[in-house]
Amino acid sequence: MINLNNVNMNEIITLEEAEMILREAKRLYPGIIDDVFVTESFTGYAYCRPDNGDRYIKIFPELNDELPEIGLRIIKHINKEFNSNFSENLKTITINAFCHEIGHAIDFEIHKMLGDDYYENDADEEYQYFYEDVSAYYAEYDDFEDYAWQNDLELNDITLAEWKYDLEQQKAELDYNYRKITTEYAADKFSAYFMNTYMRHIPQLFK
Repeated sequence: MINLNNVNMNEIITLEEAEMILREAKRLYPGIIDDVFVTESFTGYAYCRPDNGDRYIKIFPELNDELPEIGLRIIKHINKEFNSNFSENLKTITINAFCHEIGHAIDFEIHKMLGDDYYENDADEEYQYFYEDVSAYYAEYDDFEDYAWQNDLELNDITLAEWKYDLEQQKAELDYNYRKITTEYAADKFSAYFMNTYMRHIPQLFK
């Protein structure tokens, strides 16, 4: 049983905690993620699909500036999308992020075991289309900043309010669309299920 007693819920998931959760997932899903391991990286969180190599999950070794804001946005989405009540603290946010990556590992492997040879290619295509939209957003945001600079305006100037609002709406839509990518949705669904089912005994994870 996963035990998180006497931990600071305002700190991110540690390598030891991640390994403990992964061991439990391997026990519950035998033969699917037996070879997956965890490593620390400043580019985490991510599941690294094998290209004639290892399968592993990266986690951050320490807190970074963007993690609380992004993680909070994701946990709020998870709560709404999957009728969950996860707490909005760093430990819960990053445990969810790690369980999400376990979900990716299981999702991709199950499709491979079922002989779905197109699943990964289809996923990559979805990501490609999404990042084309992201590039278009950032190109417009650069135009927004350039216009403000050329006209000696602050980014929150009232004359830019409508444009800024439109950009904020585009960003919110991008966030939502990313979570609707097939494999991202599957990983979110897994993390919600796994935490609600197998971590329910840890009250700190829930509101």
